[in-house]
Amino acid sequence: MKGLILFFFLFLLNFSFSQNGIYDQYYSLEHPYEKKNNLDSLKTIFDNHLSKAVELNDTIEQLKVLRWKYWYLSHEIDQGKILNQLNTISKALNNKREVAANYYTIGSKEYYKGDYLNALTLFEKSLDAAIAANWNNGMIDNILAITGIYRETNSQQDINPFLENTLSDLNKYYPDERNTNKYWIYLEIAKNYLDENNLSLAGYYKSLAISGMKLDKTLFNDHIIVGSLIDLKEGNFSKSRDSLVLNLSVFHQSKLPTVYYTIAVALKKLDQPQHSYRYLIKTDSILQILNYPPFTNGRSLYEELVGLTKESSTKNEFIGKLYHYNQSERKKDGLDITHREISRLDVSIAILIVSLVVFTIYFFVNRDRTKKDRVKNKETLEPNISWEKSEIFEKLHIAIQQWTSKKRFLNNTISLASLATELNTNTAYLSHIFNKKMGVSFSEYISRCRVEYLISEVRETPELISNKSSIQLAEMAGFMSIDAYTSAFKRHVGKTPRQYFIEIV
Repeated sequence: MKGLILFFFLFLLNFSFSQNGIYDQYYSLEHPYEKKNNLDSLKTIFDNHLSKAVELNDTIEQLKVLRWKYWYLSHEIDQGKILNQLNTISKALNNKREVAANYYTIGSKEYYKGDYLNALTLFEKSLDAAIAANWNNGMIDNILAITGIYRETNSQQDINPFLENTLSDLNKYYPDERNTNKYWIYLEIAKNYLDENNLSLAGYYKSLAISGMKLDKTLFNDHIIVGSLIDLKEGNFSKSRDSLVLNLSVFHQSKLPTVYYTIAVALKKLDQPQHSYRYLIKTDSILQILNYPPFTNGRSLYEELVGLTKESSTKNEFIGKLYHYNQSERKKDGLDITHREISRLDVSIAILIVSLVVFTIYFFVNRDRTKKDRVKNKETLEPNISWEKSEIFEKLHIAIQQWTSKKRFLNNTISLASLATELNTNTAYLSHIFNKKMGVSFSEYISRCRVEYLISEVRETPELISNKSSIQLAEMAGFMSIDAYTSAFKRHVGKTPRQYFIEIV
């Protein structure tokens, strides 16, 4: 549960702006494609949606679509281009609310990559901008994101008092949002007590969260998960299972790993191992769709699947995923977040903003140390996994070398997911092999191979330069565009293709 809620807040954040009927045709397609994880179709719809917003000179809509594109695109070059667009439009618009939304989206992406420290910095910047914009929902989203990181990193000593004070201030200045405020804040407190196994206080704050509310379960359903976890820890296994199974349709995809895993544990306790295994497999399937994000129960999940699975290739795949979640304490290991005292806003501005500063300073009190003090230099311990892991690692490394020797990288539709399928492994483990064994990311490896291939071809056949256009040369090497082709050469040889070929021919 910890952390996965951030994606849900990202979902809410992007739709917190009013939706114009002009764009309904795009919204109606985006949601189903997102739910099916059909990223190619989703990208096409985003491009059309963005073009319409540009045509109408609707900068707010442009920013919203760009944030969605940034979230779903995994290629670093594409992400960099989108960030430049976001920054350019936001600066021209001079809208703090949009700036807050941008920082929040980027922070969420960093969180899902496991870079908690960078995510924390971005959420803090987003909170600053949300306060300056007097944006209640933005403040709540960032407060919960920050407390989520504290919970993930076991640095949560002062979170509950902070949340109580935050709620008091939010209710004072946003009385119309009182029920929404208390729902999210009290549920965060309930989760903290749940982590401490203080079930009575966890249940108490969960009850406070939902008291007096008429809940739309499609938006407000975290209390169902919290209630199920409380039941599970109290030994009410049937109740824990049933509360989730009966509400499966209301949970956003990002919450399903926690939901499925909790059901699996309850079923195991009820002595229904086959049904339990089925939900463990469902948990794995959703994590694969989400590209293996931070998941508190990841290690336990794959230890269970490794132990229960008999078929060797599937078992080996689960060992790879177990390795991923074992080492994917990621940048969380040694993250010792301290506090620094800050002053966020000029006290001469409106009383509302001054009051908000009070609870913000309360949270960041004593945080006067530098960012470097946040991280203690500890090495991540290498997990103690069976000898099979190293054997699989080496086999995959050899398979990648063979794949490369056949020049399969020239296929311009190749992706990490398609290569993982071809090599009968998963994207998380394959990505780790590229970074660990090859020393570069998958995308950089592919672009480097393509550059080296084209240089070799030109050396052997110099007339290619005069016989083919730049577009034809790019396509010949597997690049999808001139921009990608030129950028790859600049990164790998420090020159444009034309400059480099003039030198060698």
